[in-house]
Amino acid sequence: DLTSGTVMAAILRPLDLVLVPQNKSGQGLTLAILEVRQSKESWPIGWSTSRNILKTAPKLMERVEVEIQDQPLVTVVDAISKRINVPLLWNHHDITRLGIDPQEITVSFPAKRTYYKRILDHVLARGKLKMEIRVDEVGQPFVWISGIQRR
Repeated sequence: DLTSGTVMAAILRPLDLVLVPQNKSGQGLTLAILEVRQSKESWPIGWSTSRNILKTAPKLMERVEVEIQDQPLVTVVDAISKRINVPLLWNHHDITRLGIDPQEITVSFPAKRTYYKRILDHVLARGKLKMEIRVDEVGQPFVWISGIQRR
């Protein structure tokens, strides 16, 4: 559901590669794949959005009854992804660099009525992760999951 540029950027980054638009005279715009250190600028994995979450990804604010007891983080995130109609992308490069393994993290959430964004925020924080709503080149929203940076 996302544009090719955003998907390619997300696939290449864990390999320490980036997608770089180049404007070669006579050839128009071309795309090159370079090592991260070879380019100061590259195609981003989406852009931050200032749009209201209710307009960008309204299903994230849908209220649901929930209780989660000792489930793998990846299982919980995958289940929510199927319900919110918004793709979720993991920042594998960042998560690996921080030594986080989402497959090994077990999460719980108390029984209550809440909304999907709050559930995601809670379970991701247990794994020292966070979510951000981003959009691709045509404005299609997605959830970007990355590590919480330590200072």
